[in-house]
Amino acid sequence: PGNIESAAAEGIIDGMNTGSGQWRSIYFTYSAHYAYKGRYMADFSVRRDGTTKFGNDQRWGNFPALSLRWNINKEPWFQKALPWVSMLSIRPGWGIVGKQPGSEYLYFSKYGNGAGYLNQGSIRPQNIQLSNLKWEQKETYNIGTDFGFFNDRITGNVEFYWQYTTDLLMANRGIPTSSGYSSFAWQNVGDMRNIGWEFTSTVTASFVPESSVSTSTLRLRTTKTRLRRWKRHVWQA
Repeated sequence: PGNIESAAAEGIIDGMNTGSGQWRSIYFTYSAHYAYKGRYMADFSVRRDGTTKFGNDQRWGNFPALSLRWNINKEPWFQKALPWVSMLSIRPGWGIVGKQPGSEYLYFSKYGNGAGYLNQGSIRPQNIQLSNLKWEQKETYNIGTDFGFFNDRITGNVEFYWQYTTDLLMANRGIPTSSGYSSFAWQNVGDMRNIGWEFTSTVTASFVPESSVSTSTLRLRTTKTRLRRWKRHVWQA
């Protein structure tokens, strides 16, 4: 093909690249539940995750969670005092979840086509090895209450939460091009805090003559976000 005239001519490699599209993950989990007379409940769980998207030293993460619940309306003294309250409970909770990057094998070097020289092909590294990349961890504290009045014709809940994210993952984080690269594929860039509350209420009305039901829901929510720590080199880039 082309202008090759002899089958014995030497081959010319004018391009070469490598790629990978495989990754694995595994997790172990343990959970326990306790309840006493439908009034007091406790749930505990812990999860250990491993993924090949991180280097050998950062591959595993541990993520525990704990939640409690007190159904106050199940207390005998409460049922006598406020019979029109059909449901009232308080439920505090705490937990940590992890996030991994969206790309695989970030701790390996990848190669692709480079600029040719004297009609010869070349290859060059395409990325910076990210052997110190960590799990992004999101720790959440919350306390909420569920309520119901008049046989649950009026129901709803109120939630307050505090969320702290550490080792925030950022994709395609720009770096000075004098390094030979335009960006890191992923990097842990800082910490973030979210504080907020949420209110939800539903009213259900029944119309006996037509045997129909009407439901109305009100939902309000406010969240405040603040960057607690941002690595200096991110601002400089």
